[in-house]
Amino acid sequence: MSTMRFRRSVRWLLACSVAASVPTASAAPEECLTLRDNYAVAGCANKYAPATSGTAQPMRPSTRPAYQPSRQPIQAAEQALLFPIPTAASRAPAPKPESAAIVAERDRSELIRRSEMGAAGLAGVGLLFGVWRWRASKVKTCASCGTRITAGAAVCKRCFRSV
Repeated sequence: MSTMRFRRSVRWLLACSVAASVPTASAAPEECLTLRDNYAVAGCANKYAPATSGTAQPMRPSTRPAYQPSRQPIQAAEQALLFPIPTAASRAPAPKPESAAIVAERDRSELIRRSEMGAAGLAGVGLLFGVWRWRASKVKTCASCGTRITAGAAVCKRCFRSV
């Protein structure tokens, strides 16, 4: 019985995941409206338009003049920002590659700095561990009942025996 439920559950899970991954056809025309210009919107809408049959009349060409977008100054400025004109300053010679000795010295100093930081971190952890062990050694236990006793106490609080 449980095998049957498991198989049914797996089938439902598989069906739901496939259904969720398949895009719906109705979402595509709405995506056309998010495009930036009229030509792109029209091309996208034509893609999703219902197919015309062979008996339908062919579309007549429009009597309107073709739309030609005018270049606006803001668009021209943006275009100039996207594609900067090379200048003499931008064509400056590439920097010389550094010599192997300079690179080796920089790598050596970086390794030394990292090892110093590691040593300082290790010393800090060792100090913390030492303080913890020293504090733990200051706490005494009662010989008869095993209760922890503070360092200055002379009598156990649990069994009232002298320490």
